[in-house]
Amino acid sequence: MDKEGGGLIGLFKRLESTEELSFETRMVTPVIFLKEVEFRWFGVYRRREVPISLCQANVYLTNERLLFLVLYQLEVSMVAERGKSKVSHLSGVSGAWFEMPLSAIQQVETRPLKLLRGNEMERLIESIYPDKGERDNFLKSPAVELVYDEQAAVGRVKDYMVALLGMGLFRRTFAKLDKVYDKLVIVGEEIVSIAPALREIV
Repeated sequence: MDKEGGGLIGLFKRLESTEELSFETRMVTPVIFLKEVEFRWFGVYRRREVPISLCQANVYLTNERLLFLVLYQLEVSMVAERGKSKVSHLSGVSGAWFEMPLSAIQQVETRPLKLLRGNEMERLIESIYPDKGERDNFLKSPAVELVYDEQAAVGRVKDYMVALLGMGLFRRTFAKLDKVYDKLVIVGEEIVSIAPALREIV
């Protein structure tokens, strides 16, 4: 605690005077940012998860917010020439925060990480884990999926993602786009252990 109350976390992130820290990860945690899109293809409704980025972060949970101190992040650009994906490092978000009020979380589910498929996701994971053994171990990890209201989230990480998606990406990729869901997949036993508490909050 400091003189102003609320205490400090991470790289001198000040909590509100009404906030209490209830959980923080003890190790760097992979976090995958996704958009799940619902679209029509030849008159049939389909859903697809589109990865935006994968970051390594410290995760903090208070009675008011879920916070991520992003230490390293890779983004998937799907607007490269001829629609092919490329992976590049977003150095500008290193040491930046992404945070959301708990009221913004709409759904909490545990899920197998191995269900995340597709060329973009595979390239993203391969760039972080080039060794096949490490990659297989990563894909066997337990994970928690959060669906949240993107407009309620704040931080420089969000600003980067908004900039990346500000070029009509989904409209060009999907002819008949109906809905977009904002999702996080947080990987690791530590996060799975607090999934029941997060569900209770929701």
